[in-house]
Amino acid sequence: SLNEPMSNEPRLIRYKTGRRKKFWDKNCIAMGLSSGFIEPLESTSIHLFQRSVLHLVQNFPFSGFSDTLANYYNSLSNKELEYARDFVILHYKLNERTDSDFWKDRAAMSVPDDLQARIDLFREAGMAFQGPGELFRVDSWVQVMLGQRVEPKGWHRFAGLMTRPELDGVFDGLKKTVDHFVAQMPPHDTFVAQYCPTTAA
Repeated sequence: SLNEPMSNEPRLIRYKTGRRKKFWDKNCIAMGLSSGFIEPLESTSIHLFQRSVLHLVQNFPFSGFSDTLANYYNSLSNKELEYARDFVILHYKLNERTDSDFWKDRAAMSVPDDLQARIDLFREAGMAFQGPGELFRVDSWVQVMLGQRVEPKGWHRFAGLMTRPELDGVFDGLKKTVDHFVAQMPPHDTFVAQYCPTTAA
């Protein structure tokens, strides 16, 4: 309750990271937290649950159980989880902290080949992409890479096909869009007061 006194003690929540070997096994399908869990950093559980439902609807066994359908569903579910996993790992792999062995170990860890290829592509040529069915968009990949100081050595040459006025127009348009939405937002203290009103004792 918002009226209860605040505590400075953190609430530790233990969880097990991982996924099932088979999301669909015989006549049972695991969805949501029963199918696997990455961690709360990017809060992917609702999205993964929605995608599980969508995959089931698209591949429903109307004619009875089918190993082929189950295997296909499992393949789709594995990919969905791996897309989210790679994006979460990215935050840890690119960290620059040296204040504990934990962070040093995360920076030194090996990562999945697909993720390493993404990091290398961005570092070499500023390339980021969103594959079919991926949750995280190009903007998200770019923001984490740049936010963790991965500075591209090059850029896509298509940008050179645009004239300076055309490039300025694109960036001016982006700025106007951002300014438009920011202007509609209340200041932070106003938002907090509206969202979490306090009552006088």
